[in-house]
Amino acid sequence: MSEVSNPASENDEIPVEEFILEEYMSEDDENSDFLNEYELPKFTVDYSSAVIVDNLPIVSADKPEKLKKLENILKTTLSQCGKLDENGFFMPLDKAKNETLGFAFANYTTVEAAKKAMDKIDGLQFTKFNKFSVFPFKSFEKISNISDHYEPPKENKIQPKRDMNFWLTDPKHRDQFVIRFSMPGQYDSKTHETMVYWCENFSPPDLYYAGEREKADGKQWVELYVNWSPQGTYLASLHLRGTALWGGPKFEKQGRFAHNNVKDVNFSPCEKYMLTCNNDNTDKAIIIWEVCSLTILRTFSAFSSTDESVPLPPFKWSFDGKYIARKGEKVLYIYELPSMNLLDKKSLKADGIEDFEWSPGGSILAYWAPEQNNNPARVSLIEIPSRKGLRQKNLFNVRECRLNWQSDGTYLSVKVLRHTKTKKTMYNNFELFRVNEPEIPVEMLELRESVVAFAWEPSGDRFAIVHGTELPKSNVTFYNMKGGASGMELTKITQIKNKLINRLYWSPQGQFIVMAGMGDTFGANNGYLNFFDVDNNRGLREREHYRMNYIAWDPSGRYVTTAVLQSVHTSHWKAQMDNGYRIWSFQGEDFYNFTKDWFYQILWRPRPASLLSSADKKKIIKNLRKYEKKFERDDEIIERKKAMAQMKDKIQMKIKFREMIDKKKREKKLRHSELVQLRGGYDSEDETQYTAEIRTREVVLSVKNELA
Repeated sequence: MSEVSNPASENDEIPVEEFILEEYMSEDDENSDFLNEYELPKFTVDYSSAVIVDNLPIVSADKPEKLKKLENILKTTLSQCGKLDENGFFMPLDKAKNETLGFAFANYTTVEAAKKAMDKIDGLQFTKFNKFSVFPFKSFEKISNISDHYEPPKENKIQPKRDMNFWLTDPKHRDQFVIRFSMPGQYDSKTHETMVYWCENFSPPDLYYAGEREKADGKQWVELYVNWSPQGTYLASLHLRGTALWGGPKFEKQGRFAHNNVKDVNFSPCEKYMLTCNNDNTDKAIIIWEVCSLTILRTFSAFSSTDESVPLPPFKWSFDGKYIARKGEKVLYIYELPSMNLLDKKSLKADGIEDFEWSPGGSILAYWAPEQNNNPARVSLIEIPSRKGLRQKNLFNVRECRLNWQSDGTYLSVKVLRHTKTKKTMYNNFELFRVNEPEIPVEMLELRESVVAFAWEPSGDRFAIVHGTELPKSNVTFYNMKGGASGMELTKITQIKNKLINRLYWSPQGQFIVMAGMGDTFGANNGYLNFFDVDNNRGLREREHYRMNYIAWDPSGRYVTTAVLQSVHTSHWKAQMDNGYRIWSFQGEDFYNFTKDWFYQILWRPRPASLLSSADKKKIIKNLRKYEKKFERDDEIIERKKAMAQMKDKIQMKIKFREMIDKKKREKKLRHSELVQLRGGYDSEDETQYTAEIRTREVVLSVKNELA
């Protein structure tokens, strides 16, 4: 028998240099590409499902019960967003002080759960002194990798900041407005125009910008509509692909917001945030943006999830832009900016809420709810963010309510449409809340007539009501909230009777009001205007702008615009021949008229709220004559310049006319011989060709006989 050598046992060591893998492989393995294809696995660590929870209370390890309680609370809170990984929670200790470091690590089983924790738990109030701060673990990794050696940052060239409020420093103290219209183009197309003007005093407007930069680049400045921001800083332009903001002295693009087919743009009063809505049936129909960073804060649907044909109520901003609210079913959703989380992580309970309005002068919210379950209708005033109820007024036999705040939030008017017990007769009354007074007293004003319109005087104590029984003719009554002997009584000021009026437009500065009649119900009188001075109780002028459907005051209260507008989506309009706008003085003098077949918009540029105190304003009013003289001198200089310009134009016209006459005379003189030749040698200018003949003729005009 041949001798067979035994293989090495398990305990035998195989020298590394003698270990050859091919010797331990079969023939098939030797012919394969296994050695070339084989790669060692890479060690990877994914921290996308891990988060860091900061701003935790410091607890001593010497108190194990308290430490365990904190750990259990944290695990329970974090588990509400998703399942934690096995051993997925760790709260480190400071070994030197034997206490927690104020933060913890949490690892979820999914990335979605980690994102939900950062969205829902971040900013949540934990204790009186601690508010959760939840951020991704990757950010901690980034901080830990910062070099210990200081590297100076690269020096960036300072870019000069654009003057976004340039129009406020106009030396002529003018206001701007923007118009949108179309001009006929080639092949039955239309060219859309957008123009920004300065409003001149009793003169044609001065064009400031009309999109020349965009036209030079072959682009269209605006496709659909425009809208000013509340303080006039930005001009928003609506396009099919999104919304753009423009501003600065050259109307440069400040940002672009991608949101297709936007129908509405709504800024927060502070201009920090913006809402865009396209009314599509998606969960991104409404988008809340942060203007400066161009980032999306949150998206919402515009229609009900249970019935896609029912639109949801609109969002409404608080006076300072810190909150935005929307009515729900039996609740009010109030979101904080910029986190866009629900206030205190919960909605505001408001059983039966029908409508609500923010106060324009403070964080107070008013809402009304109709009668239900044998409970009366009610109007409630709530302070935000404390949710403290300030006042509640119960109402009976109510069919409808309308809330109307005064511009400073000093008063709240609630127009209540009531019915009798038989529900056959309807009548109106107004519940007037004095919000700034202790316990918020309420006064009632009852009218047994149809109420057509109501309007508060801006920053004032007066209001006007249009009412009547024989519509369309109606009466306009003015009231004062600070009348009577005590100066705190609701009193009637005056009444204007039997006028074709259904709209009220107070001047932004108060005192003056434009009362208008608009709509086809007025027939040939559609477009009636009545300019009225409330302080002196006298009418200024009655005018007409036929078919007008838009009225607006300029921010200074000096001018009024009336316009006939049509939709940009409408190719034909019944009043197309009347389309255009007019500018009136506050006294009703019409000094400019502009007409276009396709006219869509005219918007005054708003001004920010005055920085002057009430005392400063009173001082200006007291010394008004001094300021009037200064402005009168400025007006005289302007009129003189206009007269000089007109005189200069007339002189130039005379010079041009005389030059033309001299030119014609020279031309005639050069052609004189040619004309004589054409006339057969007859020269009409040669006096020798004429024969002078003198004849005398006597005519008896009258005969008079006198007797001696």
